[in-house]
Amino acid sequence: MNDVQKLIQLFGHYKGCQYFLESVQLVLQDETVLTAITKEVYIPVAKKYHTSYHCVERNIRTLCERAWEKGAKEIAQQLCGVSFGEVPTNRECIEIALLYWKQQL
Repeated sequence: MNDVQKLIQLFGHYKGCQYFLESVQLVLQDETVLTAITKEVYIPVAKKYHTSYHCVERNIRTLCERAWEKGAKEIAQQLCGVSFGEVPTNRECIEIALLYWKQQL
């Protein structure tokens, strides 16, 4: 079982997990959407799940914070080769996940 599957098992009950995975899928299709994350990522995800982009942003942030507390920090450090002092932003978490998925392809 890979690290992403482990994290999904631990945090799949968070709404932010669906939003996060959908966001990563959008970024995998076109990395330039990260330059306008609210407009190009949060809003399309919000429309798909019939919620507001504020909820998408908040739920992804909550997911990132909880995952960070439960071991994602070590995974991110292994992937990026740098140590992190604080929880990365949503955008940074999505970029870390993108890096991970690219390495798996």
